[in-house]
Amino acid sequence: MSAVQIASDMNELKSINAEIKRLSDQIKRLKDRKKDLDENIIEYLKNKDSEALRYKDMLVITKEKKHREKKKKNERENDILNVLQLAGVMDSVKVLDNIKSALRGKEKTVNCLKIKEAENGLFIA
Repeated sequence: MSAVQIASDMNELKSINAEIKRLSDQIKRLKDRKKDLDENIIEYLKNKDSEALRYKDMLVITKEKKHREKKKKNERENDILNVLQLAGVMDSVKVLDNIKSALRGKEKTVNCLKIKEAENGLFIA
């Protein structure tokens, strides 16, 4: 590959990264707005003491579902250690480490790029 092609690829990579960042921000805003709208509709249905609402070609139905909050990594590990100790496992820390390594996928080495903003000029080796 020529230096011109690499420079072109780097410019395209920069623009793709910028577009991904822009779209991620937009998705976050849309998800936040969706959550607000969902809450408004649910509140309206509760006030009307109804479980469903039809509007044009849409039908929304409220239902309850169970949701568990995510524990922090430290809390999960402490809880697992407590369970292992209650089960009579002698070296619970070692067992926890073995469980964590068993849950991980096979390790392999891959090449990747780290992109930083350069302070000056164009340099292609």
